[in-house]
Amino acid sequence: MEIGIQSMDDSVLEASSREHTRVDVIRACALVKESGMRLGVQIMPGLPGEDIRSFKQTVADVIKLKPDTARIYPTVVLADTRLEELYLSGKYLPLSLDEAVRRALYASIMLEGEGCTILRMGLPPSPGLKIIAGPYHESFGFLVRSLGYCMMAQQIVDELGTGCELSVHSRAIPELIGYRRSTLKALRFSFSFDDTLPRGYIRAYVSRESACIQLQDILEYIL
Repeated sequence: MEIGIQSMDDSVLEASSREHTRVDVIRACALVKESGMRLGVQIMPGLPGEDIRSFKQTVADVIKLKPDTARIYPTVVLADTRLEELYLSGKYLPLSLDEAVRRALYASIMLEGEGCTILRMGLPPSPGLKIIAGPYHESFGFLVRSLGYCMMAQQIVDELGTGCELSVHSRAIPELIGYRRSTLKALRFSFSFDDTLPRGYIRAYVSRESACIQLQDILEYIL
């Protein structure tokens, strides 16, 4: 069963006109777990009243609920909603695309580190979806994963220098190269694949030196 948590901050939930509280979420998730069903959750970075501290606390609180799966949907402004009214009156400012990508990356690393599977990041394309403002991108999930690999690659290149060879799992090569090959163009490395490496790891080689980095190593630099 999937529950739309959205936030674990009561002030954010109230500002967003959500009709549940943090305590309601905890009780609902406990009931799902006690029933033996798998627990899925949804969180929405960038709701009204949320700041980085609030968002980090939401992620920490969600982890305590021990979800099996999660979806991360950054808040966008849809037409004919209360949020559109707040946006047009200047009372709500959505996250930029970069801010949303970074919050989603932070949450995904934290949740996956606790064994939670991320099912989706970003709203799926829909013909009837009329977005007025906010961090919508058809390849949002790929942008998030690519940023993670870019940050890891940057740390390795800073340590070993340009021209090093970066090796990742074969399925992670597109994320290493980056959206429209942006990471490859910026950092100038060669690459290979090694399917003995877990997803979320990079191993680097240059001359006789080597280094290894994983997503957990970049957490403190994301937000």
